[in-house]
Amino acid sequence: MDIATLYPDRITVRSVNETRCNDAFLNYVKKAISTKSKGNLSKNKSTFVLSPTSKRLIKDSYQLLYELAPPRTVNINKTTKIFNFRTSFVTLTLPAKQFHTDVEIKQCLNHFLTDIRRHLKVNNYVWKAELQKNENIHFHLTLDIFTTYNALRFYWNRCLDRLGYINVYRSKFKNMSLLEYSRHRNLKVEECKDAYFKGVKNNWSTPNTVDVRAVRNSKALKNYLAKYLSKNNDDNLDSNRASNFGKVWSRSQSLSKIKLIKRWLWSDIKNIIGKHLEDKKQFFKSSNDWCTVYYFSFSALSIEIKSTLFNILRRQAVYYGYIFPD
Repeated sequence: MDIATLYPDRITVRSVNETRCNDAFLNYVKKAISTKSKGNLSKNKSTFVLSPTSKRLIKDSYQLLYELAPPRTVNINKTTKIFNFRTSFVTLTLPAKQFHTDVEIKQCLNHFLTDIRRHLKVNNYVWKAELQKNENIHFHLTLDIFTTYNALRFYWNRCLDRLGYINVYRSKFKNMSLLEYSRHRNLKVEECKDAYFKGVKNNWSTPNTVDVRAVRNSKALKNYLAKYLSKNNDDNLDSNRASNFGKVWSRSQSLSKIKLIKRWLWSDIKNIIGKHLEDKKQFFKSSNDWCTVYYFSFSALSIEIKSTLFNILRRQAVYYGYIFPD
């Protein structure tokens, strides 16, 4: 008997021996998985580089977040709009050389997430920690709602202010002349004078610690995943940083609750989409000794197949209480 599992970008088909699918066997499998999970939790992580399993999980989380977010038109102001907005990629950085432990900065992230859940109605997200070349920790965050750059910067800087980073930033720039500021940024005076006078006006209290980019199509999503899931930039750093840090990525409970493990009879799904499986523009087939995988992109699927597969994913999300963005 062939059993299928649907993910946001693939269908995995496995053969199951019906004589072994009894309660005793299923209980054994559940116990084995639970024991394995506990063992993994007890291990100390020694690197910020993602394992293949983590890469697969985070990729599924990103893509599920994207696919479950309806395309929307967002009004930035009276004259500017973002069409087909789905998700946004946010980068959170420090405005000065890091002088707290990674764990303390991670706690700052936790405070920030609490703030945006409470004040900006952010329900669904994925975050990932990375080390910059200057060895500062920073975070990549993906959201499925539109929220302004200024709002995100306000709450992130407020968290950083509690640790003293805004004061360090202010001390560095408050006595700089415009010419010194332009030299520091390696820009012409005309190119940076607006930023300089804005900094003077607000007493250098709003450093540019946040970068936000909208995602409007699957190509942008794939580019992001390719860029940020392939980074291995911590090989020469102290492994104690990673072991003390703990999880280097996580997601909202709304996403983690969706278990992409529900099984369907492959014959049932194949009856619906079977004639399309050989269409290489829609599906890419990969087989090995234990399973067959049909990879796809929702944007490349016909309307009929897209609707069928999306409804399955959506029903799973609804079942687990997922909060869809407006």
